[in-house]
Amino acid sequence: MRTIVLAGAVGMLLCLPLAAPSTAAEGDPAGVASTAAPTPSTTTPSSPVATPSASGTDAQSSTRLLLVLDGSRSMRGKDPGGGTRIEAAKKALTTMVDQLPDSAVVGLRVYGATASSKDPRTTQCTDSQLTVPVGPLDRDAMKTSIGGFTGQAATPIGYALQEGAKDLGDTGKRNIVLVSDGRSNCSPPPCPTVRTLVRGGVSIQVDTVGYGLGTEDDAARSDLQCIADETGGTYYDAKDADALNASLVRISQRALRPYSFSGTPVDGADAYDQAPEIGPGQYLDTYTKDQGTRYYAIKRTPGSTLSFALTNLARDGADDDEYVSEGYEVELQTPDAQTCESARLGSSRLNYRSRLAVGADALTIVGPDPADVASSSSSYSSAISSSSSSWSSSTSQDAASASSAGSPAPTPSPLSPSPSPTDSDACRTSDRIIAAVDRVDDETDEAQVELLVTEEPAAPDALSLPEAQDEQAPALVPATTPEQPVVGGPSFTTATEISPGTYTDALLPGEQVFYKIKADHGQQPVITVDIPAPGTRLTPDVTTAVDLKAWSPTRRWLEMNFPDPPVSDSVSEGDRVVLHRYAPRVRYRNHWASGSSGAISSSVVRASGQPGYYYFSLTAGAYSPDDEGLQGPVAVRLRAAVDGQVEAGPAPVVDESADGGGEGATGERADGSDDGISSGTIVLVGGLVAMLGAAGVLAALVIGRRRR
Repeated sequence: MRTIVLAGAVGMLLCLPLAAPSTAAEGDPAGVASTAAPTPSTTTPSSPVATPSASGTDAQSSTRLLLVLDGSRSMRGKDPGGGTRIEAAKKALTTMVDQLPDSAVVGLRVYGATASSKDPRTTQCTDSQLTVPVGPLDRDAMKTSIGGFTGQAATPIGYALQEGAKDLGDTGKRNIVLVSDGRSNCSPPPCPTVRTLVRGGVSIQVDTVGYGLGTEDDAARSDLQCIADETGGTYYDAKDADALNASLVRISQRALRPYSFSGTPVDGADAYDQAPEIGPGQYLDTYTKDQGTRYYAIKRTPGSTLSFALTNLARDGADDDEYVSEGYEVELQTPDAQTCESARLGSSRLNYRSRLAVGADALTIVGPDPADVASSSSSYSSAISSSSSSWSSSTSQDAASASSAGSPAPTPSPLSPSPSPTDSDACRTSDRIIAAVDRVDDETDEAQVELLVTEEPAAPDALSLPEAQDEQAPALVPATTPEQPVVGGPSFTTATEISPGTYTDALLPGEQVFYKIKADHGQQPVITVDIPAPGTRLTPDVTTAVDLKAWSPTRRWLEMNFPDPPVSDSVSEGDRVVLHRYAPRVRYRNHWASGSSGAISSSVVRASGQPGYYYFSLTAGAYSPDDEGLQGPVAVRLRAAVDGQVEAGPAPVVDESADGGGEGATGERADGSDDGISSGTIVLVGGLVAMLGAAGVLAALVIGRRRR
């Protein structure tokens, strides 16, 4: 696919169906306030981390980017902030070049920059030059070329796009960024031109920037919007030099780091008994329309805590006023079809002309409560001593002999990393779990999904670890200095890591960006977001909708009930909002929690006990479809903290027979690249299952887990 970025007087907006200001539960219209706790600690390391993950580099180098700049006479006009438009555009492009990744493959084309108004019309309307061929980033060549533009005659946008498509070649992901301050005044007309290219099989994405367009420039704005729509790109409105600068930096970086799924390829089976076997790791599968249920067999250690997460993506639809949804019904079952957990996972939806919406959630089968294991083991010991029950005939005889001799009866370790010998719950004792996945919202012909499997072995020392606590919501994170610029990543696997500190970012309308904060046992990640960032303003006469989400290392969505401050809101010019989100304090025994963590319910706390990376996504866009194409970049300030000191986690359990990791669908280790899970979470523990033969001797209480 080829992407072309056009710079000019254009604007883009994200129109997500976000709630108006409220302290209600997510998805709940009612609002109930909650009580804040003391301010979290914000110990700042000597050098704050603000780097995209390594996986983003590979995505950048696989994309070819062409910048197409308006060099026509109209660019000599005045910028609202002072100076000429051509000078402002040069400055913005130079800043963008400085911030491109070293691995970028990029070129530069200009139009309307050499022919004069006295030249024949045919000369003016073919006035476009490739001044820097598409290739590995050469900053010096790019800057020299940018500095030579002066602004001459016509505006042959259609011709420049035709030539730009040729510049990018015929293979790979291809993007164009087009900048223009007015309407094309040459043939061929630009929108029909790109429509013909696309229908002829040319795969390019063109993002357009309308620079300095006023209310009298609706025709130019409409043309640029049409170009973007025809190629799956986005139109952005840059009213002045500052907005142009922010837009170009963000558009180019987003084009070079697009949302991309990753993982070991796997093909889910249509038949239950043909499911491919997978272990801990990240996998990638593709679903088509009306495909029916697909099955995966998960290899696991009995008694462990097992999570299965699904991540999907909804893209913009054809009709402005219709929702585009993407969702999956998932059920975790034992091999004999007993339902362990079920829910709708990965659901995402968007409307208007939003770019995309990422959805992710996880199902978790929690291992036996160590307190219950200890209790049942104690009861079992008494039963053995009285000879009222036994694991086997030989155990019964040994117990009876020991009892008659006045010696204590043999008892199993109460905290063995295997299920209790009396555990009759097949969901906890089975060494194999079947994941059944059904695509229920399929408004697109084909969709990719990421499947993340994680497993935590039962801890031998679980009862000695800190218990889960019913905590109040942490207070807002205080701002610190210096404020460090950062660029959020486009997906979980390319999320930008931030440590305690204060950061600034700028979101394009329609953009969802990801950050990650690392937390260990005893710690709680917290993030507070100011919108807009202090010292900046939003686009006039446009209401901006903003949304802040969070996930655990296993990608369990950390849903919140009645959060205050809110996690989603809307804000207009002159107003400011503060969003606030956090995860439960990391503790192994969260898996058996009965209390809440601020606005996070106990059911979510129980699925969030893992150390590792906690993910936060931020989305900004136009609140109304009437504002399509009018919104500029949204500047935000992020205040991050990790509250609490590191506590002891579970003692490592070594399985000398294990090979140290999960297996992929073909028997090789799955690609779990930067999946955010602490290494101890996905260690497999085996060989300690001899006591399973006694399952069912004592009645076990099986708790229903069906979650919708």
